[in-house]
Amino acid sequence: MNPPSPEPGNGFLQQKEVNIHQAISHNATWIFISRWSVRAIGVGSTIILARVLAPEDFGLVAICLLLVGLAETIGREAQNLAVIRKQNLDRTFMDSAWTLAIIVGFVLGAGVFAAAPLLGHYFNEPRAVLLVQILSARIFLMGFQNIGIALYIKDFEFSRAFRFEILEKLIPVIITIILALWLRNYWALVAGAVLGHAIAIFISFTVHDYRPKICFSKIPEVWSFSIWVVLEKLAVFGTTRIDYFFIPAFGKATEIGHYHVGTELARMPTGELFLVLDRALFPAYARLLDQPKELANAFINILSVAAIICLPVSVGFALVAGDAVRLLYGAQWIPMIPIVEVISVASGVAALITVATLALQAIGRSRMAAILTGLQLLLLFIVLLSFSGNFDGVMDIAMVRLLTTAAVLPVSLICIQMILSVSYIETLKAFWRPLAAVSAMACVLLFVVPGDTDLPVALRLALRSLLGAAVYAGTILLLWLAARKPPGAERALMRVIGNRL
Repeated sequence: MNPPSPEPGNGFLQQKEVNIHQAISHNATWIFISRWSVRAIGVGSTIILARVLAPEDFGLVAICLLLVGLAETIGREAQNLAVIRKQNLDRTFMDSAWTLAIIVGFVLGAGVFAAAPLLGHYFNEPRAVLLVQILSARIFLMGFQNIGIALYIKDFEFSRAFRFEILEKLIPVIITIILALWLRNYWALVAGAVLGHAIAIFISFTVHDYRPKICFSKIPEVWSFSIWVVLEKLAVFGTTRIDYFFIPAFGKATEIGHYHVGTELARMPTGELFLVLDRALFPAYARLLDQPKELANAFINILSVAAIICLPVSVGFALVAGDAVRLLYGAQWIPMIPIVEVISVASGVAALITVATLALQAIGRSRMAAILTGLQLLLLFIVLLSFSGNFDGVMDIAMVRLLTTAAVLPVSLICIQMILSVSYIETLKAFWRPLAAVSAMACVLLFVVPGDTDLPVALRLALRSLLGAAVYAGTILLLWLAARKPPGAERALMRVIGNRL
């Protein structure tokens, strides 16, 4: 658990020598298992809480999280990414990054506390004011988390980093469930979030021996990188939450609850799968900065992997969403089924956009990454604002999200192609086999074994899920063989399977 020791006389932290390709392969597998363990905790808690609390309770807390989540997005990740990307890392830089995180947390926390009445007035929810002000304590505490955790990611020690993430997720969940069974209202969600976060910060100092100190000397250097990451993260949050502000025109907390829980469920499969790639690849990209050809090849390979994984998972989950919601959440959540179907597909497309923005951030083009995400946010806002008067319900908002996300994908790919000197043909090769296999899977699940097949819900869900996965895997394997086994994600996957066997 010890952090890298400083080299004598210069204060620099030693960076461990690793084989990039082996590190990605080994740690991506471990991250996959860890992230799905974390997600299983989250999904399990939501299922339990959905049986105890009403959609209105989730909707009220979702309103509060518009401000609180925005502040956490701005303040939490940028300083850690600056540490991960720094080539000659020293303790002064680390301590300055931690100090900056504390300052940002205090400023954002005060802003959230002061803005609470405005949010309550906009959504006509007076109850939200006090809830937001209590949740602002999370923001004040946010910057105190031990920044030494970032060293685990920097040195590809993902197992240690994600042990902490599991604890960070599990503790608030346990507290929230206990309080929900006792209080049976939205206060359980609020109190669990604040108390669990405070305990997780304490634990961050027990799992890593690094002890940061207040330091201001390199804050400008940290901020020069962090500002563009902050803007990009801000735009990402806007693209995931701006649609909530258009729901009050025709709905209240219950509709927001359906939309919030449905959206979170829909984003779960591809979001967790892509986070595996995100965490494994950012430090890898950073180490390939002086190898442009290797960097371009790495981007094409990961784009191929993302297409092969995210497209079938997002489309497949949309096709079985009805049975999943009925089985896991119960009758009071059935109105969110169409939302899950549409947002699931949109999240698969969004994951492909993130492949491009992640590469841009890692190679030092954070400004362009922020611009691309800002473009997506601007397009979404303009379309929502232009057509909001014609919306009949939250389903129309979900459709706007899908269409605007699809429109930004080609722009993102063109930008990264120009910077990395990647040809359009290479990019298209990463997509055509997954798209063809997804089409085959969709045809089978829509026309051969449709969602209204006369079977028990659990059996129908299992049958359609397994059949869809089998059709997709078989189709993509046949297409790869027909193309004479070209290099790419399929070959890498076959090599991994062969090694395991």
